[in-house]
Formats: sequence, structure tokens, C-alpha cells
Amino acid sequence: MLLRHLSGQEAMVLSDQFLYYEEGNRDQRVAPDVMVIFGVPYGPRDNYKI
Repeated sequence: MLLRHLSGQEAMVLSDQFLYYEEGNRDQRVAPDVMVIFGVPYGPRDNYKI
């Protein structure tokens, strides 16, 4: 349902993947159940770094 809601928008939906939020510190990360990232083209990812 979320993918249908975001249809036509440049957004990526990820789940159970690491989100690193402090550059150079691999311990500062979270793994949310679901995250929606706008302005990022769709494609395979192993993680997402802010």
C-alpha cells in the first residue's frame, strides 16, 4: 500500500536496513522497520548513509 501511495514520486522505501547518521562512526546507526527517502532514485541498496 505504501508503494502505491508513493507511485509517481522520486522516493525509495527500505526496510530493516542500516541508516548511518554520523559520518565515520559505524556505531551510530539505526535499523528502522521502514524508512521512506524522498529525492533518491529507486535502486538496490545495502544501507543508507545520510
